[in-house]
Amino acid sequence: MADPNDLKNFRPISLLPFPAKVIEKIVNKQLTAFLEANNSLDPSQSGFRANHSPETALIAVTDDIRTLMDNGETSALNLLDLSAAFDTVCHRTLTSRLRTTGILGQALDWIISFLSNRTQRVHLPPFCSEPTEIICGVPQGSSLSPTLFNIYMSPLAAIARKHNINIISYADDTQLILSLTKDPTTAKTNLQEGMQDVAEWMKLSRLKLNSEKTEVLILGHSPSAWDDSWWPTALGTAPTPSSHARNLGFILDPLLTMTKQVNAVSSSCFNTLRMLRKIF
Repeated sequence: MADPNDLKNFRPISLLPFPAKVIEKIVNKQLTAFLEANNSLDPSQSGFRANHSPETALIAVTDDIRTLMDNGETSALNLLDLSAAFDTVCHRTLTSRLRTTGILGQALDWIISFLSNRTQRVHLPPFCSEPTEIICGVPQGSSLSPTLFNIYMSPLAAIARKHNINIISYADDTQLILSLTKDPTTAKTNLQEGMQDVAEWMKLSRLKLNSEKTEVLILGHSPSAWDDSWWPTALGTAPTPSSHARNLGFILDPLLTMTKQVNAVSSSCFNTLRMLRKIF
């Protein structure tokens, strides 16, 4: 359980009446159908889409890495960490990206109205703060919010691919994959310029890239291919490559042996069986 004394562990929730929830689901169904029919969402985005899941994103990540390993290449997997991504969505920027996607007229006006004139307050009995207008973020708990967030994040994939970096996303969980050994000089330039462009785009989008929590995992048989010089100096201190990393609930290791994942699942099952044994 998270520490209740740490304010970072608190998240706002939206108190929505039942009719509003029904309307939001109807709008979200129509919006999703429009996006899929027009291929408006990047194929690399697996979050909150039909026939997609964390598993499809994880399969895409491991397939890309395995392909590089089969070709004798060593790759870097960058796991980007965004701080409170859903809460920092800029309404003006989202409106612009909705227009670019083709959401116009009454549909756009309805979504703008959906985001506008919302207030928040903190209730800690017996105290209650005054209402404060919400000027950014999408409502937590709304069925429409994840779809709006996907639209908000949609330009990111093109930025990564411009620098020959593979990208796989699940909502705000973003993974960047790049071969280190096929052409090291070009790869280093691509990574440095690509990460700088990604960081700049996130800054313009009011998204906070947490460099301190961003992880790097070197996968393949040449871990020495990576050193601190690969990391853009503008993003601060280069992260130390991890011996393993948890990605979308799955533990990855440098050679994709899955040993740590199997051990973790086995340990969890054993603990569950032990508790059941105490009950019966």
